[in-house]
Amino acid sequence: DATRMQLARESVPIKCPVHSIYSKSDGVVAWEASIDGHNRHAEHHEVMSSHAGMGSHPEIYVLLARILAKYC
Repeated sequence: DATRMQLARESVPIKCPVHSIYSKSDGVVAWEASIDGHNRHAEHHEVMSSHAGMGSHPEIYVLLARILAKYC
């Protein structure tokens, strides 16, 4: 059951940074599925892109560079 699996996942705290890049206009994945309200290490980044367009969207590459720069 999906609810039980989600509760089990959320019961184990994530100890490293997590970055979720999502779009409310995705059309394939519901944006709500990308929001982690239980993990204090989670950062959520909204972009304006289709699902298929995320792989080539310039805004996402700029965002990824900023995120990676934090850890390099």
